Amino acid sequence: MRGGDRRAHGADPGGVTSGRGIVLIVAALLPFTALTLAALGEGPGAFPQAITHSWASLQIFLDLVLAVLVFCFWIHRDATLAGRNPWPWILGALAVGMLSPLLYLLTRRSPPDPSNG
Repeated sequence: MRGGDRRAHGADPGGVTSGRGIVLIVAALLPFTALTLAALGEGPGAFPQAITHSWASLQIFLDLVLAVLVFCFWIHRDATLAGRNPWPWILGALAVGMLSPLLYLLTRRSPPDPSNG
């Protein structure tokens, strides 16, 4: 953290953890959870088949994997600075994709302000 700037470590006054941000996260989380459960209901064999269906589906899958990995690095940094254990969120992201990062955003707390001593 540089010079007490809270933005340097992920605090976001008025950002994703504000009232409007939480509404957007919940609006994304509810249908996405239903879609995830429906996809899991097709069984583990459905995923490899869907991924290898075409080059486009493989590209979309790899793009999502990269996005989840970037989110995992951010979660590790943000949760650690906020005094939270990042590993359940990271392992959840690796297991079920974006469902875990969306839940992390929903439960996210701003890191403590070091200037308050």
